Amino acid sequence: MVLTNIMCTAQGPGTASLADSWSSQHGLTNVLVLGDTTDYMYNNFAGAVGGGYPFTMVVDLRTMELVYHDIGDVQEARSAIDSVIENTQECDP
Repeated sequence: MVLTNIMCTAQGPGTASLADSWSSQHGLTNVLVLGDTTDYMYNNFAGAVGGGYPFTMVVDLRTMELVYHDIGDVQEARSAIDSVIENTQECDP
């Protein structure tokens, strides 16, 4: 599972320096923070929920399913993470 914060804006693409600044400011050591330098994430995901910071995505790496994406609500993101963890089954060798 991967928890990602995407830095994107309605005024144009995000930048790596914006992502680095956000990550440092909020002490995000176990979260990927990426700058959407192409506006793809804003145009296809964040814009649909109003855009803004932080735009959080939870991806189940076993299925590559996007299980959560929204702005701001940490509790809902945590709920999505907990759900993925609860439904994780051990893989057969």
